[in-house]
Amino acid sequence: MVHPFGAGPYYDTRLVDAEGRAEVYPGYVTDVITDYAVRFLERVRSTPQPFYLSVHYTAPHSPWGRKHHPHEVYNKYYESCPFRCVPDVAVHTLQANTAPVPFNGEERRQVLSGYYAAVDCMDRNIGRLLRFLEDQGMLENTLVVFTSDNGMNMGHHGLYGKGNATFPPNMFETSVRVPAIFSHGGVLNVNTRSSELTSHYDIMPTVLDYAGIEHPVNAVGPGTSLVPLLNAHTDQQTVQRDYLVVFSEYGPVHMIRDSRWKYVHRYPYGPHELYDLQSDPDEVHNVYPLGEYDERAQLMQHQIGRWFADHSVPHLDGRVLPVTGRGQTALVSTSNAPVGCFMRDWYFVRTDPQSHRDYEL
Repeated sequence: MVHPFGAGPYYDTRLVDAEGRAEVYPGYVTDVITDYAVRFLERVRSTPQPFYLSVHYTAPHSPWGRKHHPHEVYNKYYESCPFRCVPDVAVHTLQANTAPVPFNGEERRQVLSGYYAAVDCMDRNIGRLLRFLEDQGMLENTLVVFTSDNGMNMGHHGLYGKGNATFPPNMFETSVRVPAIFSHGGVLNVNTRSSELTSHYDIMPTVLDYAGIEHPVNAVGPGTSLVPLLNAHTDQQTVQRDYLVVFSEYGPVHMIRDSRWKYVHRYPYGPHELYDLQSDPDEVHNVYPLGEYDERAQLMQHQIGRWFADHSVPHLDGRVLPVTGRGQTALVSTSNAPVGCFMRDWYFVRTDPQSHRDYEL
């Protein structure tokens, strides 16, 4: 069962089945997805073969209006939640038209109530899956991994949305950091938190290593198995890397960060950013323009170039595939009306003076 878009209506949404048929499925989509996941588990519970199940909710994507979520859940947050854990600041001037943007206190309460309701319903459905595994005696033989495809700003930095909440795209921690929870009762460490930097490109080698499966891609791919971090019965509690960093890509915007520094490079000409996450965890002060940390920025830029040269596919490189799509066409103003439009039908070709490569923007 596949959702044809990254988001869509929460009620009576369209899904595509294994035969490629697209049909509308009645009900709340988070419940519908869970129903089909449980049906899959019912089919495999009596077979001796191992199984792999991916459950990809659209939650907590927008829309967040009252009519899009169970009223009792939405009202619970609308009527009494103080929303203290999300900043209440003015909307950023670079906010793009990617998500519902509140411009006053009432709109903020409405948006956050819907967002919280979507998360609440997702949590409840994850609980359904875990209870089914436990009731069927399958939980002790199942590795459960919980993560997400992106972070989310809900007022953080004055933004609503993820990397494409701004143009050019941003790489704030609130946009790129995701949860990573691994659970296997009786096997993995319990209630343990690691400070190691990890990334989604570590997921495949981790799952294959955990299952004892060799795969040739692991030898040349960017990921590293996290099993040493997860396994309670090993003395090796660190992941071996050339340097402890993670990388991200959003179109022509590349990012690298280590335990202290984050560098954001925008091709072909910037603007670039450098943050000292130790003294500035909220990424308020971009120290790149100061020139004081040029050596640090140049080192991290070199690491970006080397890593993407080793692992990117040239014709799929984000530097030559500009970010496009719904929402990435206009900024928003305090009247919620477009104040500027990006030219989607024109192409400008520039040459990067360092690599002499041409980029379409």
